[in-house]
Amino acid sequence: MNIIISLTFVLVISLASAQVTSQEPSEIVESAEISIVALGPKPPRKYAPSGDGDGPIMLLPKHGESPPSRLYYEGKSADGKRAWVSLNLPFNSPSIMLKVPAKQPLELHQKIRGEDAYVPYVSIPALPSGSRMIFILQPSRFDALPWKTEPSIDNIDLLSINLKGKQFILKNLSNHKVYHAFDDSVKIVQPKEIIAYERPMTSELYRLIAAYGNKKIPIYNTAVRLNDDSSVHLYILFNDYPATNAGREVGVFRTMISTAKTPLNLEVSPED
Repeated sequence: MNIIISLTFVLVISLASAQVTSQEPSEIVESAEISIVALGPKPPRKYAPSGDGDGPIMLLPKHGESPPSRLYYEGKSADGKRAWVSLNLPFNSPSIMLKVPAKQPLELHQKIRGEDAYVPYVSIPALPSGSRMIFILQPSRFDALPWKTEPSIDNIDLLSINLKGKQFILKNLSNHKVYHAFDDSVKIVQPKEIIAYERPMTSELYRLIAAYGNKKIPIYNTAVRLNDDSSVHLYILFNDYPATNAGREVGVFRTMISTAKTPLNLEVSPED
C-alpha cells in the first residue's frame, strides 16, 4: 500500500513539473526612457481686429509655423487593445522622461487641426532596452513654415560612457562655434559637439559664460549650483532668429534631468 501511495505521489509531482516546464514564458515588455523636445525660432505674433472694438486679438499659429504640441504612436491600452499613445512635444520648454517600447522603431504621427487622420511626422530608431535618450527636433528648413515638413532629429545618450556620472552637459546644435567657460575651464564647442563636466563640490556656484562669432556675442552669463548624482543640468544651443531672440542667432534651452527611473504614465486613445 505504501509503495502504491509513493508511486502515485511521484507521478503527480512529475506531471506537475512537466506542466510547469512546458508552459510558454510570459511576454516581457522591454522599454526605454526618452524625452522629446522641439527647438527652434518662435513664430512672430500675428493679430487681427476683434470686430467688437476691444482691440486686436492674437491669432493661433498656422500649421507648420510651430511644431505640433502632441505626437502619437501606435501602441496598446491597458486592456491590450490597439490604441494611439500620446506624447507631449514641448516647444523650447522642458520635457519629462517617458517610457516607450524598446527594440522597435517609434513611428511618431501628428494630428492636424481640423482633420481626423494621424499623419506620419518623424521616426525614432529602435532603442536598446533600458536606454535613456533625449531627442531634439529642429526645423529642417527656415522659411515661413519651418515645421511643415519632417524635422531633423538629434539625440543625447544619457548613459553613454562620456556622459555617465556628469553633472552638467552642453550640446551645440547651432551652426556657430561657441566659446564656453565653465568655472576655470574654457573651450571652443564646435557645431554638433557635446561637452560635459563633473565637480566634487556640489554646494558651490559655478560660473557659466557662452558667446559666439568673431565679436563674441553673448549667449548667457550665469551660474549653476551642481547637484549630486540625482539630476543633471542640460543646456542645448540651437539656431534662432535674431528678430525673436534679442538679436542673437543662437538660442539656449535649459533643463534638469532626473537620474531616477521613470514610471509609466502615458495617455492612450482607442483606435477607431
